[in-house]
Amino acid sequence: MSDRDQISSDMKTLGQLTRKIDKASFKIGKSSDTTSWRRTFNADLQRGEDLVRSLQSTASRMRSDSVDAQTDKLLQQSQEPIRNFETLKQRIDRELDQNEPINDDPVQDNTAYGAYNAGGGGQADFNYAGGQQAQQQDQIEQIGLVGMAADIDHLEEQNKAVVKIADDVKELNEAFTDLNTLVNEQQEDIDHVEQNVVQAKESVQSGTKHLETAEKHQISARKKQCCILIGCIIILAVIFGLMGGLKVF
Repeated sequence: MSDRDQISSDMKTLGQLTRKIDKASFKIGKSSDTTSWRRTFNADLQRGEDLVRSLQSTASRMRSDSVDAQTDKLLQQSQEPIRNFETLKQRIDRELDQNEPINDDPVQDNTAYGAYNAGGGGQADFNYAGGQQAQQQDQIEQIGLVGMAADIDHLEEQNKAVVKIADDVKELNEAFTDLNTLVNEQQEDIDHVEQNVVQAKESVQSGTKHLETAEKHQISARKKQCCILIGCIIILAVIFGLMGGLKVF
């Protein structure tokens, strides 16, 4: 894998891991914050630190070679996921220091064994066995409480998700209501525009008919003018003819 591919892959993985750690960090100080959960959580933090070191090492190696504009842009982009992770880790470190995890590891307490001595071995064995049974019972109850607390947290998260979905549906319904109101308010304007269009169409049709009628009248008037002109010419011709005949006689 080339350095460019390596740094792109590390950037993507670090971004996804940062979001995962940020989401899981809300369990710190809650009933689900147990020692076993802390081990998994700390492993993710360590993985993030390893990715940061890998990104920094690859970037340093790429800068030692000739860097073109595209590579320089990629190196600058690689700084953002590193800053996001380091900022998140600083906050998480403070929260981890302020909150102790719930111990859900089955640890055997051997303090009762110290009561055993050569002079009272039988009684010490009995006390040790009884103390061990009581301790085991306490551990079982504690693990049960931890499991119940984890279930409660899970139910709370599901309830929050359901509430969020309900809020989103409510917002969507309000948006559709506003849109419907807006459409109804604009309907009168739309009807008015449609009426004006119909009226304009009727006016155009009426104007067209008037123009056709005027054109017909104009043609008829021209014909009449031509007939009158021809009649005048004929009359004048007849008059001039008569006048010429009279002069001959």
